[in-house]
Amino acid sequence: MKHIRYILLSVVLLAGCTFNQYQSDVADNQYNEKQLHADSSAPYAGEWTASSNVGIRSIKIKEDGRIKVCLTPSSGTSFGKVYLDGETPAFIFQAGGKARIISQEKDFLLLEIYGKEEKYYAGIVPDECKTAFLSF
Repeated sequence: MKHIRYILLSVVLLAGCTFNQYQSDVADNQYNEKQLHADSSAPYAGEWTASSNVGIRSIKIKEDGRIKVCLTPSSGTSFGKVYLDGETPAFIFQAGGKARIISQEKDFLLLEIYGKEEKYYAGIVPDECKTAFLSF
């Protein structure tokens, strides 16, 4: 029973640290300080979609490093950009939140977003997001 308490306490503390990092990133928004990173041959350029706990999230990453995120159903869009975190490409969004690329393949993109891995798949963008991406 004592071990279960330690495990539960560790999970709660770890989740709290992750949430606090997001709050810190938003409060200390570095979006304007981060330099846009363009890479015309980047394998992450394209349209990617994942299911999240709040709906379906699609990301369009342009070769010039600009990003547009679409959340359905009807939650709108937001913008971001690719920047270099050391030598590794990463994402920052206008609100200050960040994501790190874990791996990239032809068919999927694996991101780490505040301690949680999200797997995005190529080529399955919902119609609502296709419309939002047309003007981008």
